[in-house]
Amino acid sequence: MFDINLDDLAGGELGIQFQAAAKKVIENLLDPNTPYKNKRGITIKLTFEQNEQRNDVTVGVQVETKLSPRSPIKTQMAIGKDLRTKELFVEEYGKGIRGQVRMEGLPTDENGNILIGEKAADPETGEIVD
Repeated sequence: MFDINLDDLAGGELGIQFQAAAKKVIENLLDPNTPYKNKRGITIKLTFEQNEQRNDVTVGVQVETKLSPRSPIKTQMAIGKDLRTKELFVEEYGKGIRGQVRMEGLPTDENGNILIGEKAADPETGEIVD
């Protein structure tokens, strides 16, 4: 009698591995950060290694997935040299507006206003205060 049920093969391990692989493929298909056109796949590999008498065989069971890689993510970085200190700088600004300045870490006066040269600016609004 020749009867091989893939759901029962290797004590049910093939079915368990296939379900896990199918879940990975579906998650990858639904990931908006992957290209939709890329093909995904599941490969089930069975290897057969027999003994010298040819009356016993060891079956290797392997399930592999082929997923789509995530799309590259881009960001923007401002680079330059501080004219006062001559130090190089690099700062990510992402989706911010080019030339926009962050107020954190700048020197402040006794009222908590940001010092810009000889003037002070309100840290909330950026307006110059008298």
